Amino acid sequence: MIAQILVLDAVFSIDSIITAVGMVDNLYVMMTA
Repeated sequence: MIAQILVLDAVFSIDSIITAVGMVDNLYVMMTA
């Protein structure tokens, strides 16, 4: 049960990190364009 919560936490963390990186990449492209 606890392991399942930890795994879900890890997945959500990775997902939000990827989203944040994607947003930063988009901002960088928009600023340099």
